[in-house]
Amino acid sequence: MMQSSYTPVFCADVLHSYFSEGICTCLRFIPSAATQPVLNRFGFRMQGKTNGFTLFTSSPGPLSSLLSYITRVTGETAFSFDIISRNDGFPVFTEMPADRLVLLTFDSSNSSGTAPGNIVSLVTVFTDVGEASVTGTLTLNFSDILNYINGNSYGLFRISLTARSTQWQYYVVNRNAMQLDNPSVTEKGGMTLEGPQPATTPAGEQALLFTSGSTLLPLSEIPVYRFDLVNTPSNGAAQKKSSPKVVFRGLPNPGASNTAANAAGSSSLVTSPMYVYV
Repeated sequence: MMQSSYTPVFCADVLHSYFSEGICTCLRFIPSAATQPVLNRFGFRMQGKTNGFTLFTSSPGPLSSLLSYITRVTGETAFSFDIISRNDGFPVFTEMPADRLVLLTFDSSNSSGTAPGNIVSLVTVFTDVGEASVTGTLTLNFSDILNYINGNSYGLFRISLTARSTQWQYYVVNRNAMQLDNPSVTEKGGMTLEGPQPATTPAGEQALLFTSGSTLLPLSEIPVYRFDLVNTPSNGAAQKKSSPKVVFRGLPNPGASNTAANAAGSSSLVTSPMYVYV
């Protein structure tokens, strides 16, 4: 618990639609090489929370005076932080360019608006890089921080990230020679996937391929969609269809481990191939 002699300067946190409650716990904020000496020299402390951190100061005087003094003696006009992911799947399940290496950059001078409670929504900018040792950067300018200091009130700078949407692909491998007259993949909410089309798995097995086509579906930590493989048998010479029967109930939802860039089409299309054996 932070001692009472410390007062908050600002808070920063991350929301991400991939996670069931929207709380992103996989990102760490590390003071940059320019900011760490400032924190040490002028008595600032970082206190982590589940999805971000709060910065505190031990200075008893006005924050505006302190930040102005820091600028005069150090030349620094902002606090900056490197963002590091503790989840290797982060670049896969996060909506970001798939055909090039980028940094996620956030700057308090680039926001999309302010919500009640002094919540400042930061704009996500993808910055092309040749190589990267971090996931992104966060820069909070002294002037922007001061805009939200009012008595005991301070700004909450929020990063909101979106789950990647991919083309879902189900490869159905019929190992038991089950009769599939009119197979389809349907979802409880009424969605039906395209197919089947004949296909071959990477292992060389013949399969029936069902895809979401041009409809890209978001990845999620906990399965949201409930797809079933169903078959509608045909009876007699007239090929009259009987009632659909469920062949495989509850097909898997994709995760980061089975998601990849599309090799055949657009380099920006990301696919999620899954293999179902019946």
